Amino acid sequence: MSKKKVLVIDYQVSILHILRITLEEAGFEVITANGSNIGIPKAQSYKPDIIILNAHMPILDGIETCRRIKADSNIKDIPVILLMQKMQTEKENKEKTKEVGAIAYFVKPFSPNKIIEFINAFFWEASD
Repeated sequence: MSKKKVLVIDYQVSILHILRITLEEAGFEVITANGSNIGIPKAQSYKPDIIILNAHMPILDGIETCRRIKADSNIKDIPVILLMQKMQTEKENKEKTKEVGAIAYFVKPFSPNKIIEFINAFFWEASD
């Protein structure tokens, strides 16, 4: 069985590094992109199984990035997990996640292990 591919899009190198290490240790193939301008083309070329996307990035934020991913017929079916800021309420985070077509969100600071648990459960349920 081939490894599931995860694309992590974030402008913070530390987040990219933490998620790369944690996800690789959990058996995933990890592709990283430092910003949305790099992340969207990587999603188009690598066609990952899932995308982890920072919702709050400079220049092109993750909310608009998610909208663009969902508008692209070649990559619209790739599930997206948003990383959200603590400053918003849970209701706002849920509404924004649903509005842009993401499957879930995690609030920063987040537990990389909780993200891995979620991804594993998501793929387990999808295979049923």
